[in-house]
Amino acid sequence: AIEKCQPSFFIISGGGNDILGSQFRDFLVDDPDMSLPEGENPARFMTNEFHHELKAIMEIYRTGFNHLQKRFPMLRCIVHGYDYPVKLDDKKRGWLGRYMIDKGISRHGDRVKIIQYIMDLFNDELRKTCQEFHRVIYLDVRGIVRYNPSERVDQWYDEIHPTNDGFQQIAMKF
Repeated sequence: AIEKCQPSFFIISGGGNDILGSQFRDFLVDDPDMSLPEGENPARFMTNEFHHELKAIMEIYRTGFNHLQKRFPMLRCIVHGYDYPVKLDDKKRGWLGRYMIDKGISRHGDRVKIIQYIMDLFNDELRKTCQEFHRVIYLDVRGIVRYNPSERVDQWYDEIHPTNDGFQQIAMKF
């Protein structure tokens, strides 16, 4: 498609299903340490598999960027991760909250901090990876999609996907 259409930009959206899909439950420890205060040290909930998978994903990005750079040297890539997922308290809807609750992570503050930890680490690694290539631009979209139930503001369709209004916020960042 790039060869046929010859676009000036190629946009890649990462950090959704590649890190928060069904494999997410395997990234959580089976016997979580609940002795620390709520929200403290979210890394304690993560398995080593998460960190290995994150490195593997970044290698996939590097391979792709190298290919694009060699094959289409004038093509510019814009890469972004996802915003911080919300709605992590309903065991019957969505999957992120359910997986964490099923693993015994019962406190809301712990679930929020786990997601922030994952998204921050993913985005930090993605930014570093993009900096290795001169025509790849990293765009940080964390904290853009609005969610404030007390003000009746909800720009989220589900746990990781915005509504049209939420996507508008992201488009404005572009």
